[in-house]
Amino acid sequence: MFARLAQEYFAGNAHDLLHLHPAQLANFLEGIWVNAPRNAQGRGPNNRPRPYELVNINYPLLQGSPTTNMNNTTRGYTAPATNLSTLTPRVDWQHLIYAYMLENTRMTQIFYRVLTAFLTGETLNTPSPATQAWLRNTEMLFYRHLPGFYTYALRSEIRPDAEATRRNAYYRMFGMDLVHGTDSNKAYPFTKPQHSNRDFVPTIEKLLREFYQAVINQSNTSGTNSTDFASIATLCTNLRNMLQVRRQGGNLTREEFNAVAMMSWFHFTLEQGTHPLISDLGATANSPEDRLIKVGQKVGLAANPQSGSFFDLANLLSSFLLQIESGQLDTVSAVQTALGTVGFRQDITNIITQWSNATKRDIKAIKTSRQLVAG
Repeated sequence: MFARLAQEYFAGNAHDLLHLHPAQLANFLEGIWVNAPRNAQGRGPNNRPRPYELVNINYPLLQGSPTTNMNNTTRGYTAPATNLSTLTPRVDWQHLIYAYMLENTRMTQIFYRVLTAFLTGETLNTPSPATQAWLRNTEMLFYRHLPGFYTYALRSEIRPDAEATRRNAYYRMFGMDLVHGTDSNKAYPFTKPQHSNRDFVPTIEKLLREFYQAVINQSNTSGTNSTDFASIATLCTNLRNMLQVRRQGGNLTREEFNAVAMMSWFHFTLEQGTHPLISDLGATANSPEDRLIKVGQKVGLAANPQSGSFFDLANLLSSFLLQIESGQLDTVSAVQTALGTVGFRQDITNIITQWSNATKRDIKAIKTSRQLVAG
């Protein structure tokens, strides 16, 4: 989400986002929601139910006057003065699995400590003006009770704990909790729903094993081809049905949007090697996971050692599950066409590798073991 905003209107310059008012960033999120693509049945291009309160909002997303930097000198950028409906790109947001994978890195709890340290004392030294802007935007967008008319604002007397709300959504959709508990390593309290997709993990792992076998056979020029295209198509259909059941009537749409928005903000922050926050914390490194590890060290909370795999899985699995939910892999011919594409095979191979690294369950080894037993 925020990477798209920077790319569309600031030529990819992440620093310029820091100069936006929190209300402007909130309007950007609301604009994505309002302008979400949908068909006559109220569904998006990936078959997910679209927002139900599609209204016309007629106020600027960005101001039309020149902006200034922290030293009060003109930056030379003038945003177009136009309606939110014409300014906001009509894009879909990531799948809930994107947020789940990124939150497993422990980024939200680490950044919570960062905000607490900066805003309540000087243990991390005095933040630069640019970092102060980031702190304000982060606190305003994700760590306070927002007015209820904001779509992504979910906190209320019913759901006072934002992390508990996200964990509930993850459990409903994937039958999985996060791999860590509280920041003091106790079990995190949240309502475990009676109805959840507890078969998600065994189903997707079985699917990945079948895909792995198919990728191997794709490069075989002789011998028996054991690829079971029908089984792959059936598993994709089962997975699609499983996820769509949880989405009936638009269920979990706002929860998904909220979680994806928050994780994309932190993800975008960590992707910028020269981000003011990263520089102020002395957390400069060559990758998002290494930056997160350094930030965690600064505030005394260790990032997940497998953060690199979770970062890689976030976008890969999001695209993969959106493809499945849209029904693009429901038939044998569709599976054969996908596997005939180099890019698809590379993505599947990367998913298998990173899933194995993150879960410590070697998909490739499991498949080999099954073949040996069968033989």
